[in-house]
Amino acid sequence: MAAAATTAVAAEGEEQMAAPIFAVDLSVSPDRKMFGIADSAVGSDVSTPVPSSAGGWLGIGDSEVLVGTGQDIVEVAVRMESWAAEPPDDLDPAESSGSARLRMPSGRISVNEITGGWQSDVLELPEPGTYRVRVDAYGRARTEQAVAELFARFEDVSDPAFEAACEELEGRERYVIRIWPDRGA
Repeated sequence: MAAAATTAVAAEGEEQMAAPIFAVDLSVSPDRKMFGIADSAVGSDVSTPVPSSAGGWLGIGDSEVLVGTGQDIVEVAVRMESWAAEPPDDLDPAESSGSARLRMPSGRISVNEITGGWQSDVLELPEPGTYRVRVDAYGRARTEQAVAELFARFEDVSDPAFEAACEELEGRERYVIRIWPDRGA
């Protein structure tokens, strides 16, 4: 299971609007080339579309987003941020970016590692309600290519050298997930 680091950011006045009110950094193990975020009270919804290369990299449900990853061998870095209002766009352009509108009845978010289970209640929103979510991806293609090269180079995936090479790639594929209240809801 992945480690988490949390940061509380005090929002004081309008000058602080350019910063999240709370953030958490996670290490997530993707499975079947995906992971998800969902309201903790709702969990996984079978009607949420599974992301695919043919149909897009995000699967959006009522209270859940499934995020398609470039690979499912090494852990990805995930930063989740709660904002008081819509955050500014990143100065560093994302490789892929997508957005959704989600109903969050509990206001608590968990991460779904598919067959790896859940990282429960990793982010608490200011209150239950409807939220906007923006997912930005970085390093997907580069990490996917590096993993493919490892499989071409090693015949035995239980080889300690293969495992060490995979560990070196952990966190190079990363996602920033920003969440803020949907004022139009």
